[in-house]
Amino acid sequence: MKKELKGFIIGVIATVILISSAAYSESVKQTIEVLFNSVNLEVNGKKVEADNILYNGTTYVPLRAVAEMLGKEVEWNQATRTASINDKKETITAKVVRVVDGDTIIVNFNGKDERVRLIGIDTPESVHPDVSRNLPEGKTAYEFTKSRLEGKEVVLEFDVQERDQYGRLLAYVYLNGVMFNKTLLEEGYARVATYPPNVKYVEEFTEIQKTAREKSKGFWKNNTFNGENVEDKTSDSATGTVKAEGKYVGSIDSNKYHYPTCRLAERILKENEIWFDTVEEAEELGYEPCGICNPK
Repeated sequence: MKKELKGFIIGVIATVILISSAAYSESVKQTIEVLFNSVNLEVNGKKVEADNILYNGTTYVPLRAVAEMLGKEVEWNQATRTASINDKKETITAKVVRVVDGDTIIVNFNGKDERVRLIGIDTPESVHPDVSRNLPEGKTAYEFTKSRLEGKEVVLEFDVQERDQYGRLLAYVYLNGVMFNKTLLEEGYARVATYPPNVKYVEEFTEIQKTAREKSKGFWKNNTFNGENVEDKTSDSATGTVKAEGKYVGSIDSNKYHYPTCRLAERILKENEIWFDTVEEAEELGYEPCGICNPK
């Protein structure tokens, strides 16, 4: 019965939208008489606490009230005069305790620090252990993100995949209601780097990047995105010499270090490996011991 009622209500909502859109497109204005209906409506057993009306034998229900009771969100686009019903965004509020890179931050919520990678974008490197891959542009992006986010309360919105294989949170980060992922693209400090299944805003991101590039914003001014050294190597951060082995291994996309025999270490892509000779060396770069192999 509940499933049937749910389907009925959605059908009514769709009818209301279509009728409203048609009336608007034809620019028809007329005065009509309606009655406040005495029909009780329920969604999943819970009464809809909003008025419904009866017109020409049809019951019309409030779009937002019913949609929200179904766990949906209603959005209104004034430009296109479109009401849309969407799945609710899963969000959390957290405080940014440290900025690691232009596209990576550490936040605290529920008393726990979490590393967050901004979804759908990529900024030039600034903290890569291979110093040859760290560019001045990377530091610029880092400083920009730090100046805007560090110490601030932000809202994290998740996509299909909440964490990556390294345990990092993957999120769209909002500051004062504005998505910071988009801000970095708009300013030309980041470029689009979207990976399925987290593709919710890929079309918007692509358009924003196109505009930033056309306006020569940020790094697009000198096209310095293409000047990055993408050589797949790791090195000693102090000497700059390439290090292809060591006692411990980590990933440039994670904050954990492991014994090479750890099952999690075996998942690290070759091009993302970073090697350490000592625990101190790893932890100096902000890496933490793996909770499975417990390297010492």
